[in-house]
Amino acid sequence: MELLWCQFFIDAYNKGIYEFAKDFLMPGTVLFLTVYFSIHLSKEEFRRQLEKEKNDKLEFDNTTSELIKITIPKLSEKLSKLATLLEKQNLELSYDKYENMVVNKTDGSFFTSLKEIGYKNSYYITKNILHFSEEDFMKYWEIISNTPHRFRQIEEYLLYVSNEYNRINSELNKLTHSISHKTSHIIHDRFGTYSTHDLSHNQLEEPRTNLAYNMHLAVENFQKDETNNQPIKIRNFLMELDLLKTNEIASKELSSEYAQEIVYALARIQSIEKLFEVTKETNQGYIKRLREDADKLNSLIK
Repeated sequence: MELLWCQFFIDAYNKGIYEFAKDFLMPGTVLFLTVYFSIHLSKEEFRRQLEKEKNDKLEFDNTTSELIKITIPKLSEKLSKLATLLEKQNLELSYDKYENMVVNKTDGSFFTSLKEIGYKNSYYITKNILHFSEEDFMKYWEIISNTPHRFRQIEEYLLYVSNEYNRINSELNKLTHSISHKTSHIIHDRFGTYSTHDLSHNQLEEPRTNLAYNMHLAVENFQKDETNNQPIKIRNFLMELDLLKTNEIASKELSSEYAQEIVYALARIQSIEKLFEVTKETNQGYIKRLREDADKLNSLIK
């Protein structure tokens, strides 16, 4: 009987330990191990992520520094080319030489791309990898920040000059056409188809004849002018007709409307010359700045 009771207590004791382990110890252990490994794995993952970001940043910095090194000479070349184009343009900006305004759209995307790297990244990379001084970086950043706007400014200005020239020249063409038509009418109305070479002194004293004769000489001089430059020939023709207002005899028959058209036409030529004069000065300012910026970029190339 005593043995039975002992066996009963032993079985109860063993069952209690099992139940305790099952209900408390095993879940606790599992929870502990789960939390432990989760923390450990999270730290490891965090460490790997940091390492990856560090490597990515290093790769980005190195790639970007190479991009900057390669691009700087190209940027300098682009600035120099535009300056050269403006210099050539200035040589052609005169009433007697001008044919048309070449408005090239200069691509500023290189500069914009470098600016998009950002001020802080650019500062870090240029200083720590390319070894720019503080002054060098400020030169670099100022150029890549302002050049795209300057390109647009030059393009818009040259387009304005082209449009303004076309407007003034169109007015000049209308005036010269009207003057030529009226001149031809006055000459043929007075002389018809016969020659003017045998006019007597007395005939030339007559205002209408004198006016038509001097107009005929102006047309003849225009036709005989061997200058292979139409704008110069037109200006000389207009200036010769303009002298008729100072001719004591011819001026008596000269209509104010006709004389005013000649004055307007010559004023249009002066407007074109003034437009080109101002354009040359403006271009020269752009050229100076472009050359300076190109030199600054060249000085950054180690």
